[in-house]
Amino acid sequence: MNLLPLSDELLPAVQAFARENFGRNFILEPQFWKHWYHPPWSDSWNGRVLIDDNDQVQGVAMLVVVPAKFGNKNAHVAWFAPVAVSQKAQKVGAGAQLFFWAFRSLPLVGGISTNDLSAPISKLFGKRIGGIRMNRFISVHSADAKQIAPEASMVAVANAAKTKDVGPHSPLKADWHDKSLPDDYDDLWRRVRKNLDFTTDRTRDYMTWRYIDTPFQDYRLLSLRAKDNLKGMAVVRLQDTPQGQICRIVDVVAANKDATDVWRRLRVLLAEFGALYTDFFVIGNRFDSALEEAGFHLANEDSALGGLPHLFAPMEHRGWNGDFYMAGSLAKENDFWRDGETVFFSKGDADRDWPTQYDLDQRAIPV
Repeated sequence: MNLLPLSDELLPAVQAFARENFGRNFILEPQFWKHWYHPPWSDSWNGRVLIDDNDQVQGVAMLVVVPAKFGNKNAHVAWFAPVAVSQKAQKVGAGAQLFFWAFRSLPLVGGISTNDLSAPISKLFGKRIGGIRMNRFISVHSADAKQIAPEASMVAVANAAKTKDVGPHSPLKADWHDKSLPDDYDDLWRRVRKNLDFTTDRTRDYMTWRYIDTPFQDYRLLSLRAKDNLKGMAVVRLQDTPQGQICRIVDVVAANKDATDVWRRLRVLLAEFGALYTDFFVIGNRFDSALEEAGFHLANEDSALGGLPHLFAPMEHRGWNGDFYMAGSLAKENDFWRDGETVFFSKGDADRDWPTQYDLDQRAIPV
């Protein structure tokens, strides 16, 4: 089988393959694909296609490529999002070509293993990475959240809702920004960026592309200030479900010294929306203590709060493990990035917070 770059000519056949193999809720709309797989910083489509001798598509690896800071380098990290191969390709082991091409050809290639089906891929990556993983933190605002938790978790969820004021009141003032970032955002990001070794480069252009211009998903940007000084930015998404509203903090930009005040203010403010709970997914440990001091609880899959759904469209109680892995030439040649204190990725990176076709249908969004 041959491995070819995705092109305009191959796109119709690839989308036909995706329709059958990416799952019924994967969005196939042209503007969605153009935004995610052919962003402004890419000269061509970010994907590879496995073609058999009859010119039929037998596998596809789509990649979300975004700017990154890697040590003192400006780089790009490519995330698998998603990968699928036909049974024909699986029988002859041809699907491995998609992964090995990426590992050997790209400087940084990342993925997040969400379930046991991803385990074989994780093992391939595991030769090149330590034990950093994606953690989930939750603040339960209402005891009603127990109604969507597994029976074994109901008491823990109800008890977590009793957490009210945690520590001193945050002095930060919050303002909403729906369609633009504040003028002083760039200064904030420069201050935060210098203390990170490996992260998405959250420049104004990137944040605008990711959270303002992104199709079929509504985000709200929240600035947090001490007087006139910008201390933090948060990206928030409110998800309506039949059981009630759920709040997801998708991204946060804040210096370590301001993190506790930022998280305390976010927790209190977002509780006022009447959501059942707020969650935040993060790779790296830099916010761990601030989140806990602010009243968020670590809620991985083996914890009592881990049973609260993390998939909302549709609502699913699907297990996950959050293993984080990285490959590519730069990852292989360097070890400094394996420090959890200076690595930072969030739910907003890669395809972790994409809308689904179910979501579009429920909201009757025209496409």
